[in-house]
Amino acid sequence: GEEIVLEHHSNLDPDQVSVQARLSAENWDAPLVVTTNVQLFESLFANKPSACRKLHRMANSVIILDEAQTLPIDYLIPCLTALKELVSNYNCTVVLCTATQPAVRKSEDFPIGLEGVREIIPQPEDLYRRLKRVEVQHDGPMSMEDLSAQLSSHEQCLCIVNTRPIAAQIYRQLEQQGTPEHLFHLSTNMCGQHRLEQLQVIRQRLRAGQPCVVISTQLIEAGVDVDFPVVYRQLIGLDSIAQAAGRCNREGKRATADVHVFELEGLKTPPIFKDAVQSISQMIHGPDSPLKNDWLSLEAMETYFGLYYWSKSARWDAKRILDNFTMSSGKPFFKFKTTAQDFRLIDEATETVIVPYTSSLDRRQSSSRFLEELRHHGPNRILQRRLQRFSVGVHPQTRQAMLGGDIVEVITKDGKPTGVYELWNKNCYDPRIGFDPERAGILGVEQSIF
Repeated sequence: GEEIVLEHHSNLDPDQVSVQARLSAENWDAPLVVTTNVQLFESLFANKPSACRKLHRMANSVIILDEAQTLPIDYLIPCLTALKELVSNYNCTVVLCTATQPAVRKSEDFPIGLEGVREIIPQPEDLYRRLKRVEVQHDGPMSMEDLSAQLSSHEQCLCIVNTRPIAAQIYRQLEQQGTPEHLFHLSTNMCGQHRLEQLQVIRQRLRAGQPCVVISTQLIEAGVDVDFPVVYRQLIGLDSIAQAAGRCNREGKRATADVHVFELEGLKTPPIFKDAVQSISQMIHGPDSPLKNDWLSLEAMETYFGLYYWSKSARWDAKRILDNFTMSSGKPFFKFKTTAQDFRLIDEATETVIVPYTSSLDRRQSSSRFLEELRHHGPNRILQRRLQRFSVGVHPQTRQAMLGGDIVEVITKDGKPTGVYELWNKNCYDPRIGFDPERAGILGVEQSIF
């Protein structure tokens, strides 16, 4: 019930959240709180009362961290130090959920790791062998044309790539080949409501055994329950490859299934993925690599994290967060404001834009309707949460280039700026792939007639 379970994250539907739940979220006033890793850790290092008033609820609690291996390299020391502090002095128990052990456990190569970690389920090697459902194979470099040809040969398959432009490019290429209505695209260029509805259709087609080819970014790798007979994954860290494999033969109904790891020819690796790709590349070309036997084995994972996490000690506290907490002559010198500014687990510089989208399931759920409310009544918390489901993150340079024409600030009826920006040019939001800046300056027919 509502009084027991509290959800506190950005994807909540405000129409389904009671006033009591909203008040409880202010200080986590519930026995069971469901939130995100970002919300948890950024609250621990925050300096504002609104973010800190929930912290007392962590004492004497059980903290369950899903996908514990996803903590950024540059924040490992502050994050792990915070967990140790909660366990040592606030009577907390931390449960680490991960399919890619042993990411953050203390070892000779990883002295900052967590101590006293024990398996809830014993004999993980035996459990891994019994639950193995896929075979991973490395296909090596291939052209966009070769990849498209392979994807077209399957009735049902999932292809996961590293960036939104690549996902859109592959989708368009398949679309030009005449692939019918069973082709789908998923990325954060689509607003949350759009992605939700696409996923519903995808799941229905998979359950019915109908053709279904999906091109997606890594957003599908966490918390999305889908089951494909074959998965293609662009080269990335071994933990992400394991997550992609979790979308293949997920329910174990097939004797075996294949996960294909590939590289795309002629493309540079984005800086955000450079460390992960370099680490897995070292393993691929290593003479005694455990990948030659089994990509997802515990031995392979340990080797990968040795290269990805453990060998980069100079970056474990890249922002020098812990240097902000010092003692001098018995007096504390704690830089709370500086810490709050520097501690950002997600440091992606994007700006929110509301896109033109109306739900195909409920016509009342429409960005135009909520934007009209915003113009008449001005911004408020509930309305902004509703609009969040119709937003995409746009790089600042892109938004600046489109500002004043394709993108405009919403102004209230009495002339006050709201600080909310909308994609006025509807032609820049494709019903299949979402936000498309390449259409900037080109108006659709309905907006060209005055």
